[in-house]
Amino acid sequence: MGMSVFVTGASGFVGRHLLSRLLDEGHNVIAYDLKPPVSPNYAGRHTHIITGDLSSGEGLEQIVWEEVDAVVHLAAAGVKASRRNWSECVSVNIVGTEQLLHAMSHVSPTPLLVYPRTFYEDYLIEIPGLKKNPYIVTKTAATKIVELWASDNKNANVVFGSIFQAYGAGDDPGNILTYTTNCLKNGVVAELGCGNRLRDWIYIDDLVDAFARALKVTGNKIQYFDFGTGQLTSIKQVVVKLAGLMGCSNDLLSFDSKRDRDDTELISCAKKFLPGWKPQVSLEEGIINYLNSLEI
Repeated sequence: MGMSVFVTGASGFVGRHLLSRLLDEGHNVIAYDLKPPVSPNYAGRHTHIITGDLSSGEGLEQIVWEEVDAVVHLAAAGVKASRRNWSECVSVNIVGTEQLLHAMSHVSPTPLLVYPRTFYEDYLIEIPGLKKNPYIVTKTAATKIVELWASDNKNANVVFGSIFQAYGAGDDPGNILTYTTNCLKNGVVAELGCGNRLRDWIYIDDLVDAFARALKVTGNKIQYFDFGTGQLTSIKQVVVKLAGLMGCSNDLLSFDSKRDRDDTELISCAKKFLPGWKPQVSLEEGIINYLNSLEI
């Protein structure tokens, strides 16, 4: 029997993929975002689309919370550097999260909350430069708010999932793979950092599979898991593999440490996986799938 799942940030990169997955599994989905997710696949399916602003709580009053089984809170501001400022990050990531928790608190039992963290949050103290990043700072604050809310609400059940380097079709143009792909397609040199940074790359299908599995987690009221592969691969290895699969010369890849960000030395990968879950898509398979989606 399907669940009734409320998804914030449903029109974003992860949200669009998750929405399709949940519908394929027969769940009823309430999709919430500033703009409606656009896809012909949603027509005639169990989808209720609400256009609203989480920072003000607009649209949350339309939800019949007693009928909601679970909430996946994907909405976040400042995920990409090109759209990152303190005011918006505070409004959406902190105030918006508080608005959501307040709305959820009026029903018993409280719906299961699946809350994505960014793995950068664990390094905010260790790497001072991250404190200049409004996305990471406000997401860290929002995580603390959710933890306090869950501790004070005896009916709350929260699954925290730390997301690592997600990639796949439909990602932001400024993401490393998308940016590099566009450069290579157009014969333009991709200007990258040193390329030595190690990341845990998780393909979007595996990531949404982890979210879907998190909806079935039972047990303690607050649980923490990692949504990654547990494997570390450098950016240079990934983009060189990308260029090779596209049949492009490595001469179009320019690596320069002067372009590195503050998190260059940060090395982290998934360690605590969901019970019975493991990623299915290898990095090479993921890149091939990504390129196939672009018909390259």
